[in-house]
Order: sequence, then structure tokens, then C-alpha cells
Amino acid sequence: MMLILNKISKSFLQRGIVLKDLDMTVNEGDSVSIMGPSGSGKTTLLNIIGLLDRPDNGEVIFRGEPVLKYDHDESALYRNRNIGFVFQDHLLLPYLTIMENILLPLLASRATEKDHRLKEDEARKMMERTGITDIAGKYPWQISGGEAQRATLVRALVNKPSILLADEPTGSLDRKNSEKLGDLLTGMNKDYGITLILATHSQDLAGRMKIRYSLSEGKLVDGTN
Repeated sequence: MMLILNKISKSFLQRGIVLKDLDMTVNEGDSVSIMGPSGSGKTTLLNIIGLLDRPDNGEVIFRGEPVLKYDHDESALYRNRNIGFVFQDHLLLPYLTIMENILLPLLASRATEKDHRLKEDEARKMMERTGITDIAGKYPWQISGGEAQRATLVRALVNKPSILLADEPTGSLDRKNSEKLGDLLTGMNKDYGITLILATHSQDLAGRMKIRYSLSEGKLVDGTN
């Protein structure tokens, strides 16, 4: 198993219990959707997988290694090496060009100069595949929402993560751009073997995933069948 969540619980002062003894198992190369109403805990669950948040109780095991024991620096290294993030808001830095934004994760990696060049070349190929090569020199405020979200996807993949976490990736897009991004997400999962876990309100996007869950009363309910 690539990823195991065991008895994960999380509560907040204002919202109460969000996750309750939640179990989840993900295999290499899986595509997983998590649906649920706003406030049900979808984002919290993704943040726990990515070590952006910590549960009150439970275990997160990645490739046989318990990762909740990691300190701040170890958690950052885990994220940089293994996790790619795509959020509803693209979070591109306004004072950097699109290319500079995409290559930003390489600055935090401990890769060799040769590896950096290889990843930069791969990033350019992914930009071509996603149709954003012509905006490489533009700034975030000069491009459309769909282009920004595609740039965010390439940035999330530049370090070749094992897991891509996507939180409402089509939430701010129109139908055409939502379908285009859905094609890219499923294509990257299939062609690169990247494990995809996404939280979404979109029935269409969720239906394209191999494994489908709904989050209800703090636990995952299998909705695949």
C-alpha cells in the first residue's frame, strides 16, 4: 500500500468534530475522488495527507513510514519530494512570470544541477501539453483563470511527486475549462502514474476517478459502485 490513514480524527473549536476514526487506503497510481458538502472535512483530510495539518489522533503511513512523527523540516522535505498541490485558488505569485512560478518548487528541492535541468525540460514539455507555452513570460494578472489553473498543475508536477492532491481544482472555472482541466488531471494520472486524490463538488469530475468516496459524519463512504 502506498498510503494508509488509520483512525484519523480531527476537531475544531468552532466546527466541532470534522473527521472521526477515518480509515483510508490508497495504492500506487490510484485516482480517488472525495465528495461532500462544504465544511465536511474534505480540505482538512487533504491537508493531513500533505502534512499541512495534523490530526488529533490516528496514523498516516506513506510507503511503510509513519510520517506524523516528522518535525517541521522533515515535513517540508516530505512534501517537496512526494506531494504536489493544486488548490481552487491558483496561488501564483504576482511578481513572478508563469515560468518562474512553475519552476519555484525546484528552488526548495535538494536536487543536483543536472536533475534541475532535466526537470526544467520536463516542465517545458508539460507546458506544451497543457497549452500554456505561449504565456511563459507573462504574469498571473495577464492570463485567464483556466490558464492560471493549468500553470498551477504544471507547477505541482514539476518535482514529479508521488501524490497529487487537488482541492476543488475546477471550482472557479467555467464548464469548458473544467472539462479541459479534468482531461489533464486524468491524463497525468494515466501517463505519469501519479496517484491522484481530489476533493470536489463536481459529480462529473468525481465520476472520472477510479475510486469514489463521499465524506459523511467524519468518515468515508465508498461510492464507487
